[in-house]
Amino acid sequence: MIGRMLKLLPVLALVWLALACRSEEPQQAATPGETPVQLTKLTLRLNWTPYAADHAFFYHGLAQGIYRKHGIDLSIEPGNGSANVLKLVAAGSDPIALVDVSTMARGIAEGMDVKAVMVLSQTSPMAVIYKKDTPIRTAADLRGKKIALTQGDALSQVFPAVLAANGLSERDVQIVSVASPAAKETAVLQGQADALLGWYTEQAPRMEFQSKIPMGWLKFADLGVNTMNMAVVVNNRWLQQNRDLAARFVKATQEAIESAVANPQAAADSFVRYVPDFDRGLALKEIQETIPLLRTPNSQGRPWGWTAEADWRSTLELLARFGGVQVKDLQTYYTNEFTQ
Repeated sequence: MIGRMLKLLPVLALVWLALACRSEEPQQAATPGETPVQLTKLTLRLNWTPYAADHAFFYHGLAQGIYRKHGIDLSIEPGNGSANVLKLVAAGSDPIALVDVSTMARGIAEGMDVKAVMVLSQTSPMAVIYKKDTPIRTAADLRGKKIALTQGDALSQVFPAVLAANGLSERDVQIVSVASPAAKETAVLQGQADALLGWYTEQAPRMEFQSKIPMGWLKFADLGVNTMNMAVVVNNRWLQQNRDLAARFVKATQEAIESAVANPQAAADSFVRYVPDFDRGLALKEIQETIPLLRTPNSQGRPWGWTAEADWRSTLELLARFGGVQVKDLQTYYTNEFTQ
């Protein structure tokens, strides 16, 4: 009993934070000489802490006043892993959040009433990351290696499928569980682990920047598991009652992405405005690495966040084949209604 209560503490803490800051009461806002704009408060829960430049699109939208233009007073709050954040979305305490698609699919298989309204990273940035002088070059080289991960995050949910796709299982590696993404990086740099599960677009360049040690990585996509990645996921009951708000949020986010893609330098400026202790040069590099992942060949030419049925089928087939996820009807997982 005590053990179960302790496991629930991170989720309960986020529920408390969500209830403490959540309010959807309209507010008035206007600049001198302009007609007041009706604003609705909305909180977006991130999958992890803000210290990842793929979150820059949302902060850029804040800095440029794009969300306010669409009538939204947006707050951005940290999370503690997609699996934990998804529970908040399903419970309705945080009705809209950034969650990994694979984690969402598992949650839906377990009965969670949630759906993706747009997908940002449509090509996976997930990878096994290691110091370049570590003898890892293929999936077979992972056998017997110590792999650092944070339980409950998106990577830990997908990694079993990566192993299975390459004839391995979790028994073939040594899992080193740590409390945070930063702790994974420390474990590898200090030799406590051979590799970590992370984003090659973010953690690899950050580790090189901070340690000056060259890093290498094996992309999950190159190992046979290319799944769509970060999605804006909503509670379905909330969506039924807030369709206009959801539509305005998606449109504002699309506009923020368009602006960031056109001017990554400005997006980096926006990001460090809200995350001031993040190096601007590193932020720019991470943003530039993330932009190519925003579309697949199947979604080229479509609005930002729009997803192709073929990409959903591919992702779900991989999760079913290698991850044991029970797949439901495609429309259960996503809608393109708001991204058209």
